[in-house]
Amino acid sequence: MDSVKLIPSALEMLKASKAERIAYIARPKWISYRVADEAFAKMRSLVEQDRSEGSRIKNLILYGDAANGKSFLLRTFKRVLINENIEAEKDLSEGEKTVPVVMADFPVVPDERRMYSQILKAAHIPHSTKDTPQNLLNQIVSIFHDIEVKLLILDEFHNLLTGPSRQQRRALVALKNLSNELRLPIVLSGTVEAKIAIHVDPQFVTRFDGMPLTRWTDGKRIGSFLRNYEKVIPLHGGANLTDVVVKSRIVARSRGLIGQMTSLVQAAAIESINNGNETITPELIDSIPENDFDGGASESISKV
Repeated sequence: MDSVKLIPSALEMLKASKAERIAYIARPKWISYRVADEAFAKMRSLVEQDRSEGSRIKNLILYGDAANGKSFLLRTFKRVLINENIEAEKDLSEGEKTVPVVMADFPVVPDERRMYSQILKAAHIPHSTKDTPQNLLNQIVSIFHDIEVKLLILDEFHNLLTGPSRQQRRALVALKNLSNELRLPIVLSGTVEAKIAIHVDPQFVTRFDGMPLTRWTDGKRIGSFLRNYEKVIPLHGGANLTDVVVKSRIVARSRGLIGQMTSLVQAAAIESINNGNETITPELIDSIPENDFDGGASESISKV
């Protein structure tokens, strides 16, 4: 194979044992792609916007099919911001350090107490889950001011629709109150139902710009992504992901969902090591059981 295609860490892994290479392939990896870069830019603009009194706080909602990379994209952005913050504050004392972003899951039962509790839990703030919603809100406002949170991310926002309409409206009012109290931009994320959920309150929906994360098709965009993905897969015969037929089978079997796509390629790469062929073929892609990559178990993708 043309080993210069591999990034240094993957190239070094060619010398490793089968078990070590399999573990390397199975680890989550972030590979930059155009839509993700656009989402990162939008979220960074939220963090950097004017939050002074009188300014209108901009917010964002990301939505798309399950297993389409939303959660991993958000976790990666969170990690980028936190790492930048650690570097910027490396000379500060522990008590002076800040937390730029908090990411939590919207509760399966959508009420205000559970939502506030999820946020406090994600921020590693001790609290009583039996406390009143107002006390939990006060706790969030006080501590978020102290640690200077600049962005709140709530994933799984489609969960709002699991509750009765009255509960849905109360949860949105609670979220609106939180944003108003802190003058804090919010990113909501979920399946396509999340876009429906935000329309429960007509006033609430005007606060959010929408960004769909659509399924991928067999075109230049997917070719570029797979070409970069090849660089992190240490197979002695090469990953072969940009072969026209291999690419077409990957897109077809994953239904254009990036989470399933990466899980499918991971499973195929690991099988190619186990069977000794050390490359990915159309026949290998077609032989991977659906249970090995279906259901969005991995929304992973890695930075090259």
